[in-house]
Amino acid sequence: MALAYYVGRVYPPDVVVMPSYDVAGYALDRSERRELCAKLVHCPITFEHSGIEDAVRGAGTNPSPRDVVRALGASAAAHKDPKRTALGVVVDAWLCENGGMMCAFVVNGANFPRLVGLIDGGTLRGMSLTHLHGDVVTPLEVSMCSCPARPSCYVLRKLQSAEDVQTYKAMSTYTMQTAMAEQPMPTPESPASAMHALLASLKPEARSLISAAIDTFKSKLDASKVKLEQVQSDNDAMRKAAEVDKDLMSAQIEAIVATMGKSNCDKFGIDAGTCAKNMNSDNVDVVRRQVDRLLMACNQHMMSSHVGHGGRNTSVVPEGAHTERSNKRKADPAPLVVEPDAPDAGDLLQRALEEL
Repeated sequence: MALAYYVGRVYPPDVVVMPSYDVAGYALDRSERRELCAKLVHCPITFEHSGIEDAVRGAGTNPSPRDVVRALGASAAAHKDPKRTALGVVVDAWLCENGGMMCAFVVNGANFPRLVGLIDGGTLRGMSLTHLHGDVVTPLEVSMCSCPARPSCYVLRKLQSAEDVQTYKAMSTYTMQTAMAEQPMPTPESPASAMHALLASLKPEARSLISAAIDTFKSKLDASKVKLEQVQSDNDAMRKAAEVDKDLMSAQIEAIVATMGKSNCDKFGIDAGTCAKNMNSDNVDVVRRQVDRLLMACNQHMMSSHVGHGGRNTSVVPEGAHTERSNKRKADPAPLVVEPDAPDAGDLLQRALEEL
């Protein structure tokens, strides 16, 4: 790829209203612009001001353009970042009669093809002039950017050779309406237009195949949406059922704890809130330990109930006492009436586990 020559504006004409920034050197008078034009040749072209701060510190006081270029190269090597180096160089600069400050620069398309592509496509058209401002003005760089701080400072033309640069300079120097008459760089073609042009270049049978493939894709996409909606509905139902199960479990555990009594539950470290939380845990070991505690507490409760109500009363006959057998027929024992037992804690636990 050959050298690419460009012409652009680095300071707007007098007819352009400048924003009121309170920054020294932002607005330049004609003498300062003329001085900058005389010094701008050989200044580096950079990308978004990358590396310029390090280069200024390394170039010393009142650096020349070549000093800045060398310092940029050192900064790029130190940071291993090629964007910090000089991507091009200013080959000419002039002040138009309308006050606009113009410059021409060249980029090696073989070394920086992406930069050339961004400029040609209109993506990177802004031009930002950086300079030291004091008793004298010293230019440091012209940086390519997307949005320059000074208005109307953009790449205006791409030229074919150094001779074209001189021709453009001669035509623009004394043209009063340069700022208004420049043609903008071409904007990139929109994706929709490019797609339309591509489809128009295909044969009818090829377009039919593409259309059929798109229809098939849409059908599969619609089927996937229906399936996704069904899965989401099933998940919602399962979530609601899980909430109901948790409520049932909590109710059953409260009933079990109430049946076993506080003293028995305290002995095994059981309370309704913690027990319900552990039983609903995703950790299997936590659930297993809680079930073991419940079973031990229920077993203790059952054993205590049997000892208190199922033992036999026996009378002790004093030694030497005389017993006689009665010949009287004993009355028939009264029929045994068995009262229904209260629900057992173990049964309640078993029932709760079966319901889950």
